[in-house]
Amino acid sequence: MTTLQTQAPEIQYILNSASDYAVGKDGALISFFDAQDGSVVDATTMVEDFGDIAPFLWVCGDQDFAQKEFKAVSQILQKNILHVNPRRSHPWMVHTYDWTDLLLGLLDYYEISDESLALEMATKILTIWEKSFYREHNVYGQAIKLKNRLYTLPISRLMNVGMFPELLLKYAECQTEKETADRIRGFARSMSLNLTQTDFFKDTGLFPDTIISGNSIKSAIEYAISILTRKQETHNSCTLFKHNTNAIASFLELWLCTKKTIFMDVIEKWTDGLQKHLLTSDNMVAMRWHKDKGILQGPTDHNFQVVDLMCDIYHHTNDQKYLDLAISVADAWIKVQSSIGFMPHHIEGARSKHAMSDSQTDFSVAFLKLGALTGEKKYISAAERIMEAIKKYMYLPCGMATWVDGQTGTPIDTTCKTKFMILSLKGWLALNNQERIYKDEHFTNLLSDR
Repeated sequence: MTTLQTQAPEIQYILNSASDYAVGKDGALISFFDAQDGSVVDATTMVEDFGDIAPFLWVCGDQDFAQKEFKAVSQILQKNILHVNPRRSHPWMVHTYDWTDLLLGLLDYYEISDESLALEMATKILTIWEKSFYREHNVYGQAIKLKNRLYTLPISRLMNVGMFPELLLKYAECQTEKETADRIRGFARSMSLNLTQTDFFKDTGLFPDTIISGNSIKSAIEYAISILTRKQETHNSCTLFKHNTNAIASFLELWLCTKKTIFMDVIEKWTDGLQKHLLTSDNMVAMRWHKDKGILQGPTDHNFQVVDLMCDIYHHTNDQKYLDLAISVADAWIKVQSSIGFMPHHIEGARSKHAMSDSQTDFSVAFLKLGALTGEKKYISAAERIMEAIKKYMYLPCGMATWVDGQTGTPIDTTCKTKFMILSLKGWLALNNQERIYKDEHFTNLLSDR
């Protein structure tokens, strides 16, 4: 990746805030602090969020900061590779979703720093994943952890499994032996196609929240567990953000890797399903939908990921229908952008008046991607207005507020989630390096949200 413009004052504000208020005793970044006075809220090291931190510190020129973060995370993993997200309500339950950002960060960090320990850590985690969660082309995502042993539950929640094919393809690129790389890619292909075998996908084109095995005995066990955990409805429901979007991003990577039409066919079927079942009359995309009950949750600001994904698919395929969908969704959201520049968190309800820090950054990146593809200045302007609103209203004396009033900019929650503040670097990097979007592959990939 060629040299980026990283000298913006906003970038320095983020790096200085992190250095001054978010560094814990071990030299790594803590999870939460108060953006108004800098007081510590949660001093836990963000192991599971490594991928949202270290790569951005590195490309913004603070390699020493990134190395300290990696050192702290690697020391924790060396003591216990089966790290459990401390914010989970059950500390004995492993969710493989919590490994995704960590794995992505380790692989990204290996790519940019050539630190072999990062690849070694990723290998250990993926070896455990393959041994514990990959069974006869079925992939599970939860396990009970007792005395550093995993007891896998036969549950395939899409959020826990949808991103792994993309991660496996990235991991395969790091291999020096062709046979090993091909085997890993084979895992990615088989587990992805398994997601398409549900009746829900065949009927709707969308991926259900919970994937039931085609094996009658296993499916009976899975249904029983779903009833016990009150998740039986999730076989017939779907969620857009972090569930379906991550899964379809994996299919895009598989198509790019193999150029096999079977993967593009899935993307086309999914896009049709989204437009048929999730797209509202206002050209926004519902967050949750049930096969029998219809829309369970209306549009949220996570629609940015639809715009982002459709831009990526169009860029690689030059198929106009994907760009048209990105444009229609983006235009719908521009209509509800507040007078001071923010996107509402929800379209309806109490959260419709609130703006959430992380989604603002990601929406600005999605608009800049669309502007790069269309040349339309209104998308660049929408992104600029969001980032200026972040700077004016969310950047407080010590850090970034998580929630503000979208109409007035008044802080609602001054807690700074360190990861969200670091991720706001994406917005400034994209804004200051617009000419690199879709021309510099590594930079464009860095902007992706998963």
